[in-house]
Amino acid sequence: SLRAYRVEQAADSTVGALEQRYAEARLSVHRVQRGDEMLAIDPELTLRRDDRLVVSARRSAFRDAERNIGMKSKVMIPRGLNHLWSAGGIQYAPPVR
Repeated sequence: SLRAYRVEQAADSTVGALEQRYAEARLSVHRVQRGDEMLAIDPELTLRRDDRLVVSARRSAFRDAERNIGMKSKVMIPRGLNHLWSAGGIQYAPPVR
C-alpha cells in the first residue's frame, strides 16, 4: 500500500538509507516533492525537512515509519486530469435521479 509523509525526523538522511533501514518491509520511495518541484529518485538524494514522500511498504512498517520519517500527510501531488470536471479535470459522475 502507498502512504504519503512529510519529512521531519528523517531530515538529512538519504533515500537509500531510508530504504535500507526498512528493507525487510520492502519500503520503496516512489516520489519526493520539495516545494512545487518533483525530484528525481536517487539513492543519494538527501531528504530535507518538509519534503513530501510517497512510499510503499508492507502495512506493518508504516507505524514505525511514521515515527522515523514524520507525520502522515495528505498527498499534495497535483491530480491534473484526475480532478473532478468542476475543478478542470475529466472525472464526471452523472446526477442520480
